[in-house]
Amino acid sequence: MSSENIQASIRLSEAELQQISVEFHDWRIRHPGIGLARFDASYKRVIEFLSYLAREGYFHQPGLSLGVAKCSAIFHCKEVA
Repeated sequence: MSSENIQASIRLSEAELQQISVEFHDWRIRHPGIGLARFDASYKRVIEFLSYLAREGYFHQPGLSLGVAKCSAIFHCKEVA
């Protein structure tokens, strides 16, 4: 699935995705144990979480569409939530 399809399903603009990702990234930096968080990883986790919500809560769908294992999608979605 392309990033355009994912963005259409979550119904947010790129600017809105960036803002949510910045806020999540700031939280990750301050969170104990995460240390040096990369923004691109934070952004991808936000996309995975929003994709999970848009697809009615099935973890395998963001995993398949974004190229991550189901167990990683579960971990990332729980972290963002």
